[in-house]
Amino acid sequence: MGGLGQLRLITRRRGFAGVGSYLESSVAALRSIQAAPALRGYVAVVALLDLAQYTSGMAIWLYVFARGGTEAIALLVVTGSGTLALLAAPMSSLADRYGRGRIAAVGAVLRALVLLAIATSVAAHWPVWTTLALAGMEGAVYAIGAPALRALAPTLVQSASELTSVNLMISLGLALAIFLGPLVGGLAYQVTGAAPVVVGVATVFALSYFPLARFKRGVPPGESLPETHARHERIARTLAGLRSAASDSRIRLTLLVFCGYSFAAGILDVVLIVIARDVLHQSSSGVGALYGAFGIGGLFAGVGIGQLMRARLARIFGIAVVLWALPLGAIALVARPAAAWACGVVAGTAGTIAQAAGDTVLQRATPDPLMSRVLGVYEALTGIAYMAAALVPAILVTWLGPRTILVAGVAVAPLVVICCWRGLLRLDRDLDFHEERLKLVVRVPWLRATSLAEQDRVAALLEEEIVPPGDVIVYQGEVGTRFYILRSGAVRVLVDGHEVSRLGSGEWFGEVALLRDIPRTATVQATEDTALLSLSDDDFHRALEGVGTVARGESSRILGLNSLSGPGDLVWPARAIGRSTTTGAGAAVERSADRIAMLRHVPLLSYLPASALARIDAASSIERHAPGDTIRCEGDPPGPAYIIWQGRVKILCGDRPRRVTGPGDVIGDLATLHGRPRSATAVADDETVVLTLPRDELLAELTPGSPLAGV
Repeated sequence: MGGLGQLRLITRRRGFAGVGSYLESSVAALRSIQAAPALRGYVAVVALLDLAQYTSGMAIWLYVFARGGTEAIALLVVTGSGTLALLAAPMSSLADRYGRGRIAAVGAVLRALVLLAIATSVAAHWPVWTTLALAGMEGAVYAIGAPALRALAPTLVQSASELTSVNLMISLGLALAIFLGPLVGGLAYQVTGAAPVVVGVATVFALSYFPLARFKRGVPPGESLPETHARHERIARTLAGLRSAASDSRIRLTLLVFCGYSFAAGILDVVLIVIARDVLHQSSSGVGALYGAFGIGGLFAGVGIGQLMRARLARIFGIAVVLWALPLGAIALVARPAAAWACGVVAGTAGTIAQAAGDTVLQRATPDPLMSRVLGVYEALTGIAYMAAALVPAILVTWLGPRTILVAGVAVAPLVVICCWRGLLRLDRDLDFHEERLKLVVRVPWLRATSLAEQDRVAALLEEEIVPPGDVIVYQGEVGTRFYILRSGAVRVLVDGHEVSRLGSGEWFGEVALLRDIPRTATVQATEDTALLSLSDDDFHRALEGVGTVARGESSRILGLNSLSGPGDLVWPARAIGRSTTTGAGAAVERSADRIAMLRHVPLLSYLPASALARIDAASSIERHAPGDTIRCEGDPPGPAYIIWQGRVKILCGDRPRRVTGPGDVIGDLATLHGRPRSATAVADDETVVLTLPRDELLAELTPGSPLAGV
């Protein structure tokens, strides 16, 4: 693409915009990066590639302008951006299939090969159209590696503050590249010509293969990499990013503002070199210095870019785009190089903030499994806007002149922001809500140990539920299917009817039953209006996988449970969890006294008076099942609960066996008590006898008779 044509890529990585306490934030970010070798290597590679890109970009642009003028520059933009726009969306799915680090490394090698071909065409003085055609090939290989490289950062960090530090360093490195790259490229072009510069840059890209290939965390957490032979399935994967961009209003709005911004950047990139040479009468090195002014402005913004991590980034994105366009329009009105250079510094400051804030908004609004593909759509749409803008000067510069075209072209960006302003305000409110959830997620120890991408995924999966005072959230002894975080309110924890603890906003419960596959160790009841965020069993275990552990014992270490001696010690002091009771040799399911004795040992019913137990027994029935019989199916509507009197029962979620229950265990109580569909399938493992407890009778007795009633 000729790196200079990517001024629109300024800080095109996840970042935060801000000002104030520049030195302090820079030192803190540097310390954070130094403590993590993987992050340090990632930042260094990205900064080096940025510098190389802008150095070769200036040399190529000056060579093409000398051979073909404004029309050739426009064609250079069209060929590079055109292939990028065409291939970015389909190529981006490769990163999610084969790993982001691997695809980024392959893309760097391919780009090195194309740059060597460009250097050959320049050194051999081939017709300028060959250089333009090779620029198109460079756009194609850029489409392979760029989305993967950009999508790597969220999988390498473990917190929002760590991500801020990474992007602070990246923004500083990129701003320095924008300053030094065009300046060095312009000077080197005057001394050696374009070919040696491009060869040196190709070497840098080739050598970057080795550090990029070492990033093993390139696959989104929980995202498998299947090799499918079904063509329609591969097409569906490729189009997933496009569907997400079309259906999600947040992504769609952000892309629209970026397209306006990229259109204005395309006008700028083509016209500015004409203004520098023909209006300001600058040499090649002077042209490089004018472009370098944008890098100086980026340094001013980049030093403090981590300060507004709590700010409303969507509106900052829009405001910064407007402030970026204003000094660019002023460049068209001044005739002095110093004034133009000052305008470039101001535009570089606002542009860095705009790109950093916009990237943050886009990546926070995008689910991580689709990150590479949505970024591919981003590359495609902004590439189309950039390419369309490049055609305008080539067609109209003779009639309107470069100054008029620059003023009219950059005005597109603020006009788009004005049209989208209300949407940006709504987007900020959505992001604030998500940030609130994310803060609750990172308070949980094992979720805090995952990558930020996984934390974002979990926060998006949380389901909210409002519980009034007195309602029971989970019952002691029931099967656990969800993990809970208290967003607001308070709950009390009861073991065998006795209060042992109280939990408030930001605390959590329910993890032990899921982690150990045991019944709930306590009853949890709301004491005031309580807002809960809950995570399903499957998503809970996927989050544990994001920690990088495979053994349950290791998961227990992260949860701080490795010192517990038995299930009775889990979370709260409780009775030993296990069978409620076992039927004695003389106990008979046909005898009412034996059935009532069994009911009295069930934790949920042990508090009821004898008369209530007698009524439940009178309403109960006896079922006998042969091996392999299905007692209840996952997804069935709520119905009776079952007590296993004799035999064993297998509990399955989907096709996955969860546990085997025996005499005295209760199954189906979760759906019975909460009125939810059955959460698992129960299958008789041998000759089995169960006592069936009707739902209506249980609810009638538990509501007035439970010790929890009225508490």
